[in-house]
Amino acid sequence: MGGGEGGGEKKAAAAGVATAFKSVSRQVQFLLDHNHLLINEINHNQEMRLPEGLARNVHLIRDLNANIAKVADLYATLSSSFGVAEVVGKLHEGESDKSNSVASR
Repeated sequence: MGGGEGGGEKKAAAAGVATAFKSVSRQVQFLLDHNHLLINEINHNQEMRLPEGLARNVHLIRDLNANIAKVADLYATLSSSFGVAEVVGKLHEGESDKSNSVASR
């Protein structure tokens, strides 16, 4: 009997994970696209071997490293969202099992 409520919460958790996935995917894609541009500029500066370009590479590489750290953080956040949704689903399955066993008595 109580399975209907848990099903709604399960769907809400799944919708939250889907929303988080879309948001994280957009952010990750933006950062990866930006990293592609940074790498192209770094390579160009390296090939040209001009002092100002090589000095600029230091800052570009720092930006690249910061973006990579952001991507890792975003994936960690997404992973925890999946973990929370899984726990919520298991909790509600357990509640549903308890409700069914009480109702069958």
